[in-house]
Amino acid sequence: MAAGPHRTYVPPRDLWRALDGHFLRLSGRRWRVEVYGVCDDGERRWIQLSLSGRTRHMLTLRLTAGDGAPRAALALASWLAHPTEATDVLSTGSVAGTAGRAAGQ
Repeated sequence: MAAGPHRTYVPPRDLWRALDGHFLRLSGRRWRVEVYGVCDDGERRWIQLSLSGRTRHMLTLRLTAGDGAPRAALALASWLAHPTEATDVLSTGSVAGTAGRAAGQ
């Protein structure tokens, strides 16, 4: 799969390693990222993951095939800031409660 002239293709395995177990910080809150799967399908990249903080969110990101960790982090930050407006993130569930303690909150 060819990447555009200003874009570098990131293999799914490399994206997984760049995100899994890392933390995303936004507005004074910390979210631990756990990646379950990364799959390229045609022009799309699908990433199944969870964010654990004060609440736990199960999400699927819909990005462009080959997108890397910075694009995924941008989509996640956008969704956390405005969940109803994000078009690249599909929420499959959220749980409040003890998830923050498990993520070192």
